[in-house]
Amino acid sequence: LSMTMISLAVGLVLFFLPITLPTPLTSAIDTVGSTSGPIALIIAGTGLFGLDLKKVLKSKNAYIGFIIKLLVCPLILIPFYKLFPSVPEEMLATLICCSTSCPAILPVFALTYGHDHKYSSALLAIGLVLCMLTLPLTVAIYEAVIL
Repeated sequence: LSMTMISLAVGLVLFFLPITLPTPLTSAIDTVGSTSGPIALIIAGTGLFGLDLKKVLKSKNAYIGFIIKLLVCPLILIPFYKLFPSVPEEMLATLICCSTSCPAILPVFALTYGHDHKYSSALLAIGLVLCMLTLPLTVAIYEAVIL
């Protein structure tokens, strides 16, 4: 059993049972939880230091992954929106969630499990830049087809 699995089990129990934690404990948990994003970004930034981006930019597999993640997966949702219509704001929110790049925690996972965190940091940075290009395109296609 890892700490992650134990934390997940405790979190599920606290979520489903009417248990209220004391305010100081809740405050401490919130404070620790709010540091995970900045710490992940610091690790991603250190991974970018000294990295040869040209090498990463030449990787065809990375671009195939980006095309699938940033364009194909979100565009697969649009026919389902036609088949199962819902509130337009909810459909757009799920489309945007599906259209975004990988989370900043990716380099942390790579570091934790013994993979190349520098490469994953570069993929994170490239994915964020590409997301700025593909997200407006995906939303424009959604608006043209659904609205």
